[in-house]
Formats: sequence, structure tokens, C-alpha cells
Amino acid sequence: GAALVLGRDANLTAAVRPVDLLAVASGLFYAMQNVCSRKAEAVPAGSKAVAVFFGGGVLAAALMPALGEPLPALLPGLMLQIAAFAAWMAVAMWTTMYGVSRLEAGRSGVLLVAELVVAAISAMLIAGERLEGLEWLGAALILLAALAEARGTTARAPRTADA
Repeated sequence: GAALVLGRDANLTAAVRPVDLLAVASGLFYAMQNVCSRKAEAVPAGSKAVAVFFGGGVLAAALMPALGEPLPALLPGLMLQIAAFAAWMAVAMWTTMYGVSRLEAGRSGVLLVAELVVAAISAMLIAGERLEGLEWLGAALILLAALAEARGTTARAPRTADA
């Protein structure tokens, strides 16, 4: 489903670049963060969100020069944009941490993939992007996977302290 939502612009046969490896690593680290967040039940969601948000920023700033990307000049307009984005992301990260720490790792992983569908539809509504038939099919597959996981999770017996 995700490959179909990426659409025909996604060249999956091109040579692997360092930025591609970074994208794969980010997915792996995101999954690891999801599991760690679930296991760290005693840590408040806000603390988890701050750690993920600032940790990701520090890691990105450290990796940009290694990937040949210059750090941007911090002009006043850019600093205002960064502050507004940081406030928006703080709320988004807190709600994400709150949710994934209360869901099974598999279920939250499938639900988080639904972000791709929301991003594609947002791009369509806000930026005037067009979704083609295969992209809509991919979105439907992602949503079907989320529904299947939700149904499967509710049908399973709840976990107990003994299990």
C-alpha cells in the first residue's frame, strides 16, 4: 500500500544513495522508539515527546554535513518558522507518545503508517496535488491493514501480568 501511495514518482530501481539509507534508518529508529515508548510506561508522554523531538533534531543537524547538506543560516524569519513548527510538532509528538505507549506495538505501527494516507490527502487538499488510481488503491490497502489489525487485536485475549 505504501509503495502505491508513493506513486509513479517513486523510483525504486535507482541506485541507493546515502539519503536513502538515512530514510531506511529513520524508519528503523522510529519503530525502535515506538517499542521503547511502549515499554517505558513510567515515563510521562511529554518527556518521551521532548526526547524524540530534540533527539531527532540533534541527530539531523549532525548528519546534514555528513550527507553534504549545509546547515541553514538562522535568519529571523526562519527562526520564527522554526518556533511555530516546534510548537506544532510538540503537540503532535505528545499525542503520538500518549497513544503509542497505550497500544500494542504492532497495532500502533500499522496505525502510524496511516499517516502516509493523511499526508497524501492533505497534500491533495492543501497543495492541490492529484492522486491517481493506484495511489488511491494504496491508501485503501493501508486503511484495510489498519482495520484488519484493529479487528485482530480486539479478537485476541487481553494480556495479563502472568503472560
